[in-house]
Amino acid sequence: MTRSIIYAKVNKRTKLGELVYKLKYKHDTTVLDDIVRIICSFAKFRSIDAIIPVPPSNISRTSQPVVEVARRLGNSLEIQVFPDAVRKTKNTPEVKNVSTQQEKYDILKHVFRVVEPSIKGKTVLVLDDLYRSGATLRAITDVLYKQGGVGKVKVLALTMTKKR
Repeated sequence: MTRSIIYAKVNKRTKLGELVYKLKYKHDTTVLDDIVRIICSFAKFRSIDAIIPVPPSNISRTSQPVVEVARRLGNSLEIQVFPDAVRKTKNTPEVKNVSTQQEKYDILKHVFRVVEPSIKGKTVLVLDDLYRSGATLRAITDVLYKQGGVGKVKVLALTMTKKR
């Protein structure tokens, strides 16, 4: 008798990861307060002057999950949110298919620009929903320092996605 072993690919998400999944892919905005509650339970925001969400990669969504979380977090902490402080200058669908962090960064380093002058000198929190290689956060951080003249950049990614 021959046995077959079947391996199932299982995604195991953290509680926060599951909430982010529901918000981003199931469009369930009822999870926003839970997301903010979890964020506030582990992160300290004492010296943050502004929150800047990472520009969305899918602009066709009617509601942008990262912007919604940033707004809810900003309201909760009484910190100003600048949803359009950093903009993408072009689409970058090819980034998801690139294998190394450096290659991704090389594609992204000239994709973002700062369009909000009032963030100069501020300590900003850059908020993203998913972290894979860090190339996007690195490119945005660079442009915030070079073009935006911010005093300090802190980053927060809500969940890490597995590498392909």
